[in-house]
Amino acid sequence: MIENKVEVVVIALGAYLLVFALFGVAATYFAKFLYFQWRHQEMRPRYIIRALLCLLAIIVLSLLLSLFGY
Repeated sequence: MIENKVEVVVIALGAYLLVFALFGVAATYFAKFLYFQWRHQEMRPRYIIRALLCLLAIIVLSLLLSLFGY
């Protein structure tokens, strides 16, 4: 019984770590977008799209964590 609870907690902590990493990746893509727009005067929408995909993954993970009570 205790072993199963430990496994679930480890999975939840891993999910929180993934959310934290996805925030960093999304911020990096957003910074790249701003850099290319400001410095090189060109718009690269792929960075915004990738940042939005990261944010979508964060939302999905957050919903799953809240459904399971974490």
